[in-house]
Amino acid sequence: MTIQGEAAPIAREASEYPAAKACYLHQLPGQEHLFALPDFTLFRVQLYEARYIGGFGRAFTLDTAKLAAVLTMNIAGPA
Repeated sequence: MTIQGEAAPIAREASEYPAAKACYLHQLPGQEHLFALPDFTLFRVQLYEARYIGGFGRAFTLDTAKLAAVLTMNIAGPA
C-alpha cells in the first residue's frame, strides 16, 4: 500500500502539541526521553489517499473518507 499525504512539524508551543505528545507516548511509553532532545520533532500527517495493489486485477485507490473507514474498522470480527 502506498499512502500519500503531507507532513508538517508541530511546534512545541502549539496548542495541539500536548495531545500529540500524549498520543505518541500512549503508543511508545518508553520513549519519554526523546522529548528532552532539542532536535526531536513531532509531525502531523494529513493523509490524502492510499493506493493498494494486491495483484492482477486487484488495485484500487482509497480517498480520505474510505481510508478513515478502513483504519477504524474492527478487523478482529465479532467477539
